[in-house]
Amino acid sequence: MDELRAVATARPGRSRIEWMTDRDNPNARAFYKSLGFAESVGQIVYRADTGAV
Repeated sequence: MDELRAVATARPGRSRIEWMTDRDNPNARAFYKSLGFAESVGQIVYRADTGAV
């Protein structure tokens, strides 16, 4: 995660990095929290399935 942040920081015009996990994935949420990342409260994710498996 530190390397990802460094890559994004080095690129002009990048102000943040974002990723997602499911709300019902407590292990991932705890992992990201342990790294010091905060959950976003203002975004809603929309998804359109393509039907591909």
